[in-house]
Formats: sequence, structure tokens, C-alpha cells
Amino acid sequence: GNKKLAVMGFQDLVNLKGRSSNVSTIIEQDLSNLLINDMPGKIIAKSHIETVLKELQISSQDVFDPENRKRFGKLAAADYIVTGTYWAYGGYININIVVVEIESGLGVFSSRVRVSQKDFVNFSNF
Repeated sequence: GNKKLAVMGFQDLVNLKGRSSNVSTIIEQDLSNLLINDMPGKIIAKSHIETVLKELQISSQDVFDPENRKRFGKLAAADYIVTGTYWAYGGYININIVVVEIESGLGVFSSRVRVSQKDFVNFSNF
């Protein structure tokens, strides 16, 4: 089908000394790039997502409220939200990825990725 995905913010489970938003942005961008290559025409641009959030006057965290999620889905023309959490431990960044169907709010896919911190641009010294 012609389902569209919106890659949203990733939440830091263990505070990375104020660098959290950078890490979240890097994860979002890397994941978006991978998905765009795998699924051309199905990934909603970050700039569009930000415009929609501004218009609805909500943050990416507010999207998980069922009412906001549906409003966001309609306006962004998204069927799924790709989101997750991450934490740094023992020289690695662990990333949990979850795909949530907007209409039902159900998780339809999840995966866990482990990346060496030194491979993670500019984050070799937490």
C-alpha cells in the first residue's frame, strides 16, 4: 500500500549530560535516511513534521496522546509514527525503535540496535 511514516523524536532514558537533543536528531536523521533509501516516497520530511507540530501547537512528545496522534496523522498525512528510546552504556548507544500505527495506537514493529559510541559522530567522550 501507500502507507506513510513520520520519524519522530527519540527519548533519552539516561540523561546524556545535555547532549540528548543532538543524539535524538542524529538517530532521527540516520533512520530517516535509511528508510528513505528502502522506501522511497513513504517517509515524511522532518520539515513537514515540524510545520504540522507547530500548527497543532504540540511537541513531538504530545503526539502520544490519542487525540493529538490522530490530529497529527491527519494533518501530516501519516499512517505510522517511528519513534523510540536510547541510552548509553558501556561504550555503546542502545536504540529501541518502535513503529506505531496512528489510527489504532498499536505498536506494529520494534527493533533494537546497538552502536559503538566511537562510531557515533562527536559522541566518543560522554
